[in-house]
This record gives sequence, C-alpha cells and structure tokens, in this order.
Amino acid sequence: MLWLTYLGGYAITQFLVFFARANTVVPLFTLNWGFKQAQWTSLIVLLLVIPLTLWARRWHFAEVIPEGEIPATYGMPPSRHKAVSAPIEEESIHVSHLETK
Repeated sequence: MLWLTYLGGYAITQFLVFFARANTVVPLFTLNWGFKQAQWTSLIVLLLVIPLTLWARRWHFAEVIPEGEIPATYGMPPSRHKAVSAPIEEESIHVSHLETK
C-alpha cells in the first residue's frame, strides 16, 4: 500500500508542477489537451494506480492482523507435521563431548 500511495502522490505532484514549468507541449496520439510529456505520464500512472489500489485493499494479505496473532504466520494453514523434540538425555549426550574436563 505504501508504494501505491507514493506513486499516486508522485503522479499528482508531477501533474501540478509541470503546469508552471516551461516545457514544450506534447500531444498524446490525437489528444492535444495542452499537456506536457510529464503530465501525460503522470495521468497514465494515476490511471494505473487507482485500480491497483482498489485491488490491493481487497487482497487477502492486506487484512489487519488481530491482536494476539503472530504476523509472520497469520493466515497460514497449520502445519501437518508435528515438531519433534529430542529427549533431554539424548541432548546431554550430544553436548557432553564438547565439555572440557
């Protein structure tokens, strides 16, 4: 969402700033509305950002995470495999060879 906000803001400011700049007017195909090249580009970007923003807001992973949930695993199905932990005796055997006497 942040990059869509940036692109939208950038397109709007480019469109407004280039009214004051002294660049040449460039028609887009048969449309001669008196816009400069940066203004045409910003209009196209803005027209692309609007539907992308609407799509991103409805995206499953853009949901607010409920309080108490872990963000890294929220929405993921639970694992089918159980975590296997070694008994304490087996862990002490593996560590005992590292101890210095």
